[in-house]
Amino acid sequence: MNGITGLLCRLVLSAGLVWAMWADGRTQRIPALVTWGGLALGVGAELWRGHWATLTLLGVLLLDADRKLPRSIAAPLALLSVAIAQTSGYGLVAATWLVAYLLWEVVPLLGGGDAQLVMGLSGLFPDPWLIGGWLITQAVVIPVLLIWRHRRRAFQVVTQATLGFLSHTTNGLPAQAMTRMPGAVLIGLPAMVYLWAR
Repeated sequence: MNGITGLLCRLVLSAGLVWAMWADGRTQRIPALVTWGGLALGVGAELWRGHWATLTLLGVLLLDADRKLPRSIAAPLALLSVAIAQTSGYGLVAATWLVAYLLWEVVPLLGGGDAQLVMGLSGLFPDPWLIGGWLITQAVVIPVLLIWRHRRRAFQVVTQATLGFLSHTTNGLPAQAMTRMPGAVLIGLPAMVYLWAR
């Protein structure tokens, strides 16, 4: 992305990410325009590249989320879509979409808006550096926030939040409950660094 068009695209995407981070911090919800708009851009980019298996995966995930497809059928179809994408040379986006979906729907460590944000951005920018940035941010920032916020009780807080979540006695996501950090910030900041460093 060079020239004035590249600058405008970066500015628009950055504005959307800032809006998502601000809204998520304030209301714990990311605006639908950002999540669905970002997902539509990611899907459009995948269509432009001709990556049809990724779109098949998205269809399966949407049907699974609406409970229109039994998990016994959705799981093998999702894995098949990722395998086809992987053997076709564009498996990074499909694998990222599947992991984001699982972290939202099955293991709820991400909110739905956070998962859509990850899926849209990874569809737009299928780059291991972006995915690595997210992973490093999660691995570094969450422990630092836990230690800073809870000091010596950090391990106890992690254990209690995890056990409460696993026993279904808490409704919040463990990472948000422990750090009070909106997921959009942990997704948006590395994405903005990636956008402007390219």
